[in-house]
Order: sequence, then structure tokens, then C-alpha cells
Amino acid sequence: MILPRPAILLFLCWMVMAGQSTALGQEMSDGILAQKIQSLKNDSLDALLHKLYLHEVSMPLEKSIPHAKHILEIAKRTHNSEAIAKVYSNVGQLYLDHQKLAEAFENFKISYILSQSENVATKAWVVLHIAHFYFNIDLLPEAEKKTIESITWLRQLDKKELLFATTYFLSMIYYRENKFDSALHASKEVISLFKAIKHPGRQDTTEFISAHNTVGLCYFFRGDYDEALNWYKEVVNLSRVLNMKVWEGIASGSRGKLYLKLGYLEKALEETRNELAISKESKEWSDACNSAVSMGKILTLMKRYPEAERYMDSAKNLLPHSKEIRFKFTYYEERAELSRAEGKFKDAFEVLRKLDREKDSVNEQNEIANVKRGAAKQEIEKRDTEIELLQAKNEILALEAGRSNLLGKVLIGSIVTFVFLMAIVYKAYRNKQLSNTQLMAKNEVIEKHEKELVVSLENLKIAQAHLVQSEKMASLGQLTAGIAHEINNPLNFILGGVEAVGDEIQDLKVLAKNPSSQAEDFEASEKNIGALLETVKNGVHRINKIIDSLLFFSAPQPYSHEKVDIHSTLEATLTIMNNKIKEAQIQVMKVYGDVPPVPASPVQLSQVFLNIIDNAVYALKKIEGQRNLIITTTLQEKKLKISFSDNGIGIPDKVVGNIMDPFFTTKEVGKGTGLGLSISLGIIHNHSGSLQVFSKEGKGAEFVIYLPLNGFDEQVFQRPLTPR
Repeated sequence: MILPRPAILLFLCWMVMAGQSTALGQEMSDGILAQKIQSLKNDSLDALLHKLYLHEVSMPLEKSIPHAKHILEIAKRTHNSEAIAKVYSNVGQLYLDHQKLAEAFENFKISYILSQSENVATKAWVVLHIAHFYFNIDLLPEAEKKTIESITWLRQLDKKELLFATTYFLSMIYYRENKFDSALHASKEVISLFKAIKHPGRQDTTEFISAHNTVGLCYFFRGDYDEALNWYKEVVNLSRVLNMKVWEGIASGSRGKLYLKLGYLEKALEETRNELAISKESKEWSDACNSAVSMGKILTLMKRYPEAERYMDSAKNLLPHSKEIRFKFTYYEERAELSRAEGKFKDAFEVLRKLDREKDSVNEQNEIANVKRGAAKQEIEKRDTEIELLQAKNEILALEAGRSNLLGKVLIGSIVTFVFLMAIVYKAYRNKQLSNTQLMAKNEVIEKHEKELVVSLENLKIAQAHLVQSEKMASLGQLTAGIAHEINNPLNFILGGVEAVGDEIQDLKVLAKNPSSQAEDFEASEKNIGALLETVKNGVHRINKIIDSLLFFSAPQPYSHEKVDIHSTLEATLTIMNNKIKEAQIQVMKVYGDVPPVPASPVQLSQVFLNIIDNAVYALKKIEGQRNLIITTTLQEKKLKISFSDNGIGIPDKVVGNIMDPFFTTKEVGKGTGLGLSISLGIIHNHSGSLQVFSKEGKGAEFVIYLPLNGFDEQVFQRPLTPR
């Protein structure tokens, strides 16, 4: 997938439009700086702050932050609230540049609060900084929301250049979220806004052409290939008129991928060759690397293997220039495919081993990044709540003014209410005497049926155990294809390793027949076989892990409990769900706290986790754009809290109260049993815990489990699972 060309940082774009100077020139005294901050407004103030920011960017972190905070103190002494708000935002941006996310957001938050009492331009300026912050830490829905807020303010101003650049930024966000309809609409608006700019700069022109290419890409992903080709053609025309040849190459690459999708290999080859030539001419080495890989892929499909080898070698040399890790993955995958097609199984296996190592490294980094993003998201939600509370403070103060009069009225009303309640209490006392007589008669009937209920209860426990096991196996049945795929991946490595070992054994046989063979040849083969067997062993271990997770989940569980590591149980469940999560392109953020083991049934808890995660995957697949599932574990008031939060379609208000009822489901026929959440609720209740759901239609859902740390009532645990 080709991403639109990135815009310059929007906050810099804003400042550059305010003043073209990009150097501080010479250090100003605090007094002169204070005078300037106090007297300047709007664009002139932005130009000054831009110079100060660029000066700070050039410093190391240990100097830049103290310098920025010193400027902030000067701004505070001037009492220029607009300047104070913007300097706080500058400090936040400096922290963001150095990946200090918590400190960055703290300063952005203060800037946002201060800007609420300022003019529209300041509000838009600050909100756009926050949108840029969200975009940088890959919280795209939040970035989208803030960018739209900034655009709302900008529409009230006569700043066509800023509205153009900000709308372009919004189109980038939509595209990254895979919201192609929204990206299409925003990109067409960018094209329209460009016509209103009197003196567009080169960056404006670049974004104008980029918007045309994005429209073509959106039509491509929507399956409207003719319309996509028309827009790619327009990109070529504009690139020639505006003397931006690099965009002709980008359009050729887009057309090449379209023709490849349709199976027109000769046309795909021609367009991709043109893209490669222009990328090299423009010294766009990352694009050239991607083009060379595409050439190798197309030539492999055409069975022109020697030519494919040459392009793959060229791509290998360009890999260090590649800007995105996905290009490296694509290179390894296509190189392995070429070796397979040529019958070079040993070479294919070696390439796949490199790919596996690269993916393991990236997955480890992504895991760390996801934890940081999850923690940042929690902090942001907390800070957003603080902002809302601060904004509500004025309303509360206004209400205080009428409090005295209200108290007098409440006192009179309380006296009247007391008299009325006394009358009700007396009447209730009389009714209770009558009810007691009737109750004694009913007790005799209840005692008569009690023994029958005990027998029924035992039968219900047996039926419940069968029901839980049946529902569990039904869930596994729906996951069979995905689990098979998960097992198939390491199997491919094992197969490739075995074939490669076979080749080495044949080489050893040849060496054994040749007395003149050198010892180092034997040693090399021995080392190769050892390495290959180690890789096969790793593949077996991966399969073993998957099988262990399946056996753990599917085994019938007696009514017993043990000390359970919640994180291990969650990981076993995620292993089973891994392929389904990957297919839906869901980003799982794990924010695990330092929590102790809890007394529980591990198998039953894994069933609860699987039901909740499976429902989250179903809800997330219904939305366009970025799909997030955040799993959080924390301690709260002597209880373990486990939270599953997604940004899926949410649950309609009218059914949210029924989703844990037996046989109730919102899924299509054949997609669900209607028992998953009902059984999950019963399991959690029997652990003396609670299961809660919070949801708003269109805004996602959160399922929260609370489990006691000090164990649960064994007698309660022995009961059958009873939905609420």
C-alpha cells in the first residue's frame, strides 16, 4: 500500500506562514524578549515563537527544555495569555520531539485549557498541536477528532493556506485509518481549497499533487479501477506541468500495482520499470528499493527468473535506504518465493529464517511501543477528564450563587415530606402484620418443595458442566481455520529445514566418497546441519506452544481452584486467537500491571477471556480504520481488575442490558451460540467476582472483570453457573 506523501509538520507550517525567518539571529535579553512577547499578537507573535522553538530544537535535550521553561517564565510575567498558551504548546512539542510523552501531554493539556478563553486563531493553533501529538504516537482516532476541531475553528478565519494544510493532514489521517470514503472526500476538498491560495509554495503544490494521488488510491482500494486510472493520469499531467517528475514515478508505481492486481503482467512490468527509473533519477532510494522488489515479483510470476534475480539483488543493495520496515518484509517474502520457484529450497529457507528474525525483532519493539501507547492512552483519557472537569468548574460556580435561596426552599419541603413519610410508615406497619400471617402459610409450601429443588440442583450442575464444555468446544470450532494457519507457519519452516538438511546430507555423502575432501568442508556442513536442526526445533516449540494452549483451553475442568497467573492465562488465550486478530488487523495493546496470582480456575477464566476477546474481534471487524483492543490489569481496592476495551461498533442502548442473558446474541445466524457471555458471567460470579460492561453505540465497548485477591467462597464455586 502506498501512503500519500507526508506533509511538513503542521505546527511548523503554521509558524512559517506567520514569518519566514528561521534563525534566532542573536540572543535577546530577558527584558527585550519580555517586551516583544507583551506587545506582539497573532501572526507576529507566532513568528517570534517559531524562531525561539527552532533555536531550542537545535539544542540537546538537557539544554532545550530548561531554555523553553525559562521562556515560559518570561511569558508568564508579561501576563500575555495568548503567548503563555502557545509557549506551553512549544514546550510540549519539545518533549514530544524527545519521546517524553507524559510530559508532552501535560504541557499540551495546560495549553488547551488556557486557549479556551482566547481568540479563534489561538484555539485552532493549540488544538492542531495536540492533533499532531496524537498522530505521532499513533492514536489516530484522537488525532482525527482534534484535527476536525481545528478545522472547525479555521473555517471562521480567512486563512486559506492553513485550512488547506490542515485538511490535507486530515486526509492523511483518514487514509492511515483505512477510511477510504472519508479520505476521498477530504482529498477532493484539498484540491478545491488549493485554487483559493493566491501564492502557493512548493510544499502546497506537493500536497496538491499528493491529494490527487490519494484520490486514485482510495478508488483503487474501493475496487473502482477505471476511476483510479483516471486520477493517476491526472497526477502524471500535473507532475509534468509543475516540473515534479518524482510524482510521475509514484503514479507509475500505483498503476503498476493496479495492473498486477488485475493480472496484466506486461503492463505492470512496464509501469514498475518506469517508476524504478524515475526513483533512481530523483534519488528517492526508498521508493527505488520498493520498485525493484516489485520488478522481481512480477518477473517471478512471468517465470523470468534470471532477470528477477538481478532486480532482487538491486533491492538488497537499496534495503539500508528503505524508510519502512514493511518494505524489508516484502523483500524477504518475494526473495523466498523466487528461490522456491527456482527449486532452491535451501536458499528459500535461509531467507525465511532472516525474515523470521526480523519479524521477531519488530514484534518485540511493537510490543514495547504498544505498552507505551496503551499507557499514554490511559493517561490521556485521565487528562481529558480533568479538562472536562475544569471546563465545568465555571458552571458549578454559577450554580453556587443560587444555592442560599434553594436551601430555604429545601428546608420547607423537607418538613412537609417528613409528615407525609410518617403516614406512609404507619400504613406499611399495618400491612406487614397482615403479610406475616400469609407468609407463615406459604412457608409450609416452600418446605415441601425444598427437597425436590435439592435434587434438581444436582441435575442442573451436571447439565451446566456439559453446557460449558459444549460452548467451549463450539468456540474452538469457529477458530479451527485460524489455528490451523498458526500451526502451518512453523510447519513451513520445519519443512524447509528438513529439505535443506537433506541437501546437506547429500553433500556429506559426496564428501565422504572423495578422500581428498578438506576437513573444513565437513565442518561447514556440520555447522549448517546444526543450525538447520535448531530452526526446526524452534518451529516444533512454536507448534508445541499452540497445542499446549489448545489442550489447556479444551480440557474439562473440575470444580477446583489454584493460584493463577492472570497474565499467563491471557497470553494462552491470545495465542489461540492470534490468527483471527491478525486477519482483522487489530492492534492489541497490553497494559499489564504488577499484580499477584489470584485463586481461580485457570481453564474457566481462559474461557471467559476467549469469549470477551472473540466478541471484541467481531465488533472491531465491523468498523473502518484503526482497530484497537486494549487489555489492562491493575489492582483496585484489594481486587484484581481486568479490562478489555475496544473501539468497535459498540452495543445499542436498547440491548446492552440483555447481552448476558442466555441465548441472546446480536450476531448473525450461525455466528454465535448466545451462551458465551451468559456462561462467562456465571463463571465470574462463582469466583465471587463481577463482570461489568460499559458501551455506547458507535463508540466501542469495555468489559471489566473484578476478582477478589483473597480467594472465593468454595460453596459458591460449587454451584451451577447461573446467569443474572
